[in-house]
Amino acid sequence: RESIKFDVYSSISLPLATKKHHASIQLEDCIEMFMEGEQLDERNAWYCPSCRRHVCALKMIALWSVPDVLILHLKRFQFDTCMSSGGMLRSKIDDTVTFPIEGLDLTKFILGPIDPDAPPVYKLFGVSEHTGYTANSGHYTATVRNSIDGQRY
Repeated sequence: RESIKFDVYSSISLPLATKKHHASIQLEDCIEMFMEGEQLDERNAWYCPSCRRHVCALKMIALWSVPDVLILHLKRFQFDTCMSSGGMLRSKIDDTVTFPIEGLDLTKFILGPIDPDAPPVYKLFGVSEHTGYTANSGHYTATVRNSIDGQRY
């Protein structure tokens, strides 16, 4: 069975793709990995209203359209269970992600119609960056482009 639902969104949480032949991860690879889908397990099963039970479904997300302003969040923290204690291990993925400052073209990811007067091409406006080693510690800083002088502060 297939369940289709349309949601309005302004942000996408992207998994970090594995490095290919580059020293860094390409943002486009993260978007492709996001679109591949996620196999849900017993701890995160989907409730099927037809058979009235939780099933380990394949969750896929596709983009029909994109908003004027899009926030891309990189999932930089991984959470694992410690085999000896059963506790939660949290660690940060410090891999470099390469992204364009201008011209992030999402055309190939859009399933719906594209307005030729407003193509899904984005310009980087700002970056929020975490410094620190875990999800429980560190600091966030931001760099944002000034719309008047074009400089980043």
